[in-house]
Amino acid sequence: GEVDLMQVFADLPSKQGDQIDNQPDGMCLDEAGNLYIAHYGMRQVQVLSLEGNLLRRYPAGNLTASNVAFGGPKMDQLYTTGGLGKEGESEGGLFRLDLRGVRGLAILPKGRKQ
Repeated sequence: GEVDLMQVFADLPSKQGDQIDNQPDGMCLDEAGNLYIAHYGMRQVQVLSLEGNLLRRYPAGNLTASNVAFGGPKMDQLYTTGGLGKEGESEGGLFRLDLRGVRGLAILPKGRKQ
């Protein structure tokens, strides 16, 4: 297909306070189509609506959140990855948030059923 006119979906926050940076990194979707963005350097995952409005923020469990994905038997667990200490000086970790009333969008290979 062809690309139509481009427009800004959302204005993301800039670096604030003691943050080391604000680099939107990994993203995923919930069943309602909301976008979850891991913000490297902000210690959080932001949730944006279909219109690009900020709905909520979740703590990422680490300063350098790099990826975010839904998982678990009910797809209601949000996982993030990132470093455990100062940038470049620590090991990484996997963090889980148990969400109630929210389910991730299952993206499966063609032909595979959940």
